[in-house]
Amino acid sequence: MPYLLVLGCLLPFLHKDIHIDDANFLRLAEGARDSSLIDCLTQGVCSGPHDVQINWQGTTEPAFDVLSNPAGVGWWLVPVLGKPVWLMHLWMWPWVILALWGVYCLGDRLVSNGRAAVLLVGFSPMMFLAAQGFTPDIPLLACMTAGIGGFLTRRKSAWFFALLAGCAVWFRYSGLCAVPLIFLAGELYKKRVASFFVLLPLIALLLHDWAVYGELHLLAMSEFQAVSNSPEAVFLKGVALLAMLGGVGILPIVTWSDRTLWALVIGGVFGGIAAYLTAAGPVLGLAVCVFSSAGAMAFSRLRFSTREDIFVTAWAVGGAVFLLGLRFAAARYWLPFLPAFVLAALKIPSSSRRIRWGIGVSAILAFALSVDDQGFAKSHRLAAERVQAYAPTGSFAGHWGFQHHLESAGWRVLEDDGPADAFHVVLREAWPQEASEPPCFQKNEEKSFVVKDRWWGPRTHSLEVPANLHANHVATTLPKNSLLPWAFSNEPYAHVDVYEKVECP
Repeated sequence: MPYLLVLGCLLPFLHKDIHIDDANFLRLAEGARDSSLIDCLTQGVCSGPHDVQINWQGTTEPAFDVLSNPAGVGWWLVPVLGKPVWLMHLWMWPWVILALWGVYCLGDRLVSNGRAAVLLVGFSPMMFLAAQGFTPDIPLLACMTAGIGGFLTRRKSAWFFALLAGCAVWFRYSGLCAVPLIFLAGELYKKRVASFFVLLPLIALLLHDWAVYGELHLLAMSEFQAVSNSPEAVFLKGVALLAMLGGVGILPIVTWSDRTLWALVIGGVFGGIAAYLTAAGPVLGLAVCVFSSAGAMAFSRLRFSTREDIFVTAWAVGGAVFLLGLRFAAARYWLPFLPAFVLAALKIPSSSRRIRWGIGVSAILAFALSVDDQGFAKSHRLAAERVQAYAPTGSFAGHWGFQHHLESAGWRVLEDDGPADAFHVVLREAWPQEASEPPCFQKNEEKSFVVKDRWWGPRTHSLEVPANLHANHVATTLPKNSLLPWAFSNEPYAHVDVYEKVECP
């Protein structure tokens, strides 16, 4: 079975350390564990998952103000908080299985090739990497694919699957896209009444937020996201999204056809302009053009000939428009819309050999990037353990897994413009941040260290290139735009600078 093949390849990564945004959602799970809707309704004492305090990039504030996602995955993770990391990973596997089942239903119904659809999505690097984390992306994908797939293939229980698709909004607000998709499917496939059930989870979420917080988190986050919408920022974000789609989403081996010349030209032009705007050199500029052209090729497969084509195209294009409005880009943000591009590619006849090659190359790339990302995650744990050997407590600047491990050991994260402790460490790969008293600190060169990259394969994060699977920026002292989802580099995974307090002059 294709499901077992994907799960079997995930087994080597069950011990992957807390990584990137995992730390955010584990903190949200702590808020979910401590909240009580019953107390809110019966005693008027309201506390929700987003009331928990978090310092992410320098300011301690309620998660309500900085975590731009609903609390669905937080609730899901509550039973495994504090458990071994392998058990936490296994706890996310039901969502992986549900997502792949939904993809099979969609592939079987729309392109008569469910197995190929499962393998192309399951071994897509963005899906494969997301399945190794604790972010909301896999539950979101599961609700979208299983909900839409079930709605299209089941008539008597179509209402239930519309409800399931609507539950996507409990995990990420991109799940809102399920609402118009289900209504469109209801119109195209004559299931209008059943389609209205997609609204119930959204209504429940809004009522929960109003009862607990007195305001709607959805509206607060719409303002939070609308900060990177200058024409240049949107264009660069769009090129980064194209590069992510073609580089770790659906590879050009699958999307190539005789009709893709225009996509190669448009993608290359976009990549060239972006490279010019970011002052990229010729080698980096060429790489940007190649990746963005690969992403444009995915769009070249979209059609409007049949009702299935209309539905798939609306899914893909609507998702792209939604992503352009977000604060920043990350490869995994494509996940709820990736099945549409896979279905579009499988809809147009391609040789079975090309599809097999596409699945194979995608699986190899997914595994190689996963090995690197596992090493990147491990480097943050090792860095945190090493600084704890220097001092039992102190202050630090840096987030991701580094923050999770140090905060769990009782270290204090530095506030913006706040004082550092007598022993202070800085993770250079994280968002740049300095203590308010730099003259009173001296860098200890002997204690400062790096965690080296022992992996010869592709990197998911590089400051030097720059490249980043997890965002369209890298956090150098002046943050740089990142237009590549991965690259080759042998730079250290982590640079940790150690500062100790000295007498002020």
